[in-house]
Amino acid sequence: MKKMQSLILNHVLLIYPTRRLHHAILFTTALLICISFLWGLPNAVPMGDSYIHFTYARNLVVHGELSFIPGMSNEGIGSSSILWVIILAVFQWLGVSPVIATKILGISFLSVSGILFFELCLKICPDLPEPRKYLIASTFSLAAVFSGSLIWLTLSGMETILFLTLGLLSLWLYAQESWVLTGVSLGLLALTRIEGILFAGVLVLFELIRSRRIDSKIIKMLVALFVLLLPWLIYLQIREGVPVSNSLDGRQYVVSEVDKRIASEFSVFFWMAKVNPLVHIATWTYYTLIYLTGVLSLPGPVLYLGGSLVGTELIVPVIGILIGVVCLYLLVLSLKCYIGYLKTSHFDSPHIRLQMIVIALVITFNLAYALYLPRPGAGGRYLPMNHLLFWVCLVSGGLLIKHRKTKAAVLLLIVLLYGINMNYWRDVYRLNVEYLVKVRKGAALYIDEELPADSAIGATDLGALGYFARQPVVDLFGHISKEFKQFRADGGSHADYLDQKNLCYLMLFGSVDGYGLDFRQEMDLYGDPRFNLVVEKSFSVPIEDWKLGSGPLRNYMPKMNVYRVIWQDKSRCR
Repeated sequence: MKKMQSLILNHVLLIYPTRRLHHAILFTTALLICISFLWGLPNAVPMGDSYIHFTYARNLVVHGELSFIPGMSNEGIGSSSILWVIILAVFQWLGVSPVIATKILGISFLSVSGILFFELCLKICPDLPEPRKYLIASTFSLAAVFSGSLIWLTLSGMETILFLTLGLLSLWLYAQESWVLTGVSLGLLALTRIEGILFAGVLVLFELIRSRRIDSKIIKMLVALFVLLLPWLIYLQIREGVPVSNSLDGRQYVVSEVDKRIASEFSVFFWMAKVNPLVHIATWTYYTLIYLTGVLSLPGPVLYLGGSLVGTELIVPVIGILIGVVCLYLLVLSLKCYIGYLKTSHFDSPHIRLQMIVIALVITFNLAYALYLPRPGAGGRYLPMNHLLFWVCLVSGGLLIKHRKTKAAVLLLIVLLYGINMNYWRDVYRLNVEYLVKVRKGAALYIDEELPADSAIGATDLGALGYFARQPVVDLFGHISKEFKQFRADGGSHADYLDQKNLCYLMLFGSVDGYGLDFRQEMDLYGDPRFNLVVEKSFSVPIEDWKLGSGPLRNYMPKMNVYRVIWQDKSRCR
């Protein structure tokens, strides 16, 4: 029997004779899966925030300024990724629409990520025979990089996959001991998102531990990094007053508003919301076991977790609990075995040092977000390495089971779970795109075509409005407005801000039959004696579509309302 198994394995390994064939398989897989997500859908992306990047790129090409609103270059910078904006601007200059550009770039970067992950796996297990090593590296690459959630992020129009690709490239260049190119890659990583600088800190720390001094390789790496990064940091310091974009303030303001909502709906757990690391652990555990796996889409009874969070029900399928228990067991088994492996290994070995760096990076990035932005949301786009880590540990745990029949059953469950994950995220992507076209874009086009061209529109959801409507936009959440945060800190209300800006129209999220949040109410705009709000037009999707599509994102509501502001002072908004 053992001879037969060995013979079959050797024949399977013959399918993987060369690196190039592995690379071709990874590229083809990325292309086919992405096409399956895109097939039959409108030419759009699922994230409203993507259109913020698109708007900055367009204005950079058309008006020659880094602004969301032309002529307002003194506003805060609402894009978190200057490199992504510049890349999109190049495509815009070449006549390629940003939607098409982001899909081309996303699929390309995903393919490169798969290949880099494969190459890093080869470096991490150098002692295995080459054919077997290739098979293991391919298995982990396919499982980790091509999960449904990462495909969603690939096609989201955001910079996430660029960030992931540059991170993997930096690791690979570091393993090659190419110090200048490592510094260049790290500089581009930090220009993609500023937290990329943490990556450089981890690498420098490990080199200091290894060399016990600041030698030439560290200097080469840091010089290359800061030659790229410093001009942008200086520009931000001059324009923003701090070396980070204004979008961070906007995001933190949203998180604080969510915390208030948690306090009102889950008062018994509000103490936990005060401890960001606990929030991070709790939300990512729920997010991973419910959304990354896709078990939310499974049929059968569900458990309600006592209400709703920001207008969305928190539920857990009963069968999902059972699958979650198995997943947690496999993750613990994988972690336990790996810790034992590291205890018997030598830090001086290059492949062990590379693994320790990966562990340090995962811990560092999770800790940073646990302290400052403890929310997975938006498809989990801020920590893409968590997506990879989950599937790697899951597959590792399945392979570590010794009992053959149990191992076979568990591996079959992982394959089925992978299929569930892919199907779930494909549905989420479809519903997100349909929502953006029907609601966000629909409202923006209505404003562009039906409202006065010179009337400013107050809004909390800026992306599609800024891209599709010609009217100037007034930010009501602080994403691009430097003054908004200070205005709120000084005790000003949203109604006061409307008054100060003399707004005649608003575009705000709304609820349907008690589902979702009514932003008019959340912003305390009901009953103000200075004005009334009258709905001009509403755009919405079916509640069930909204529930499924918004679950892993939690950044949009089932309806968008366009309001006319009727001021008691009749001289306004005629």
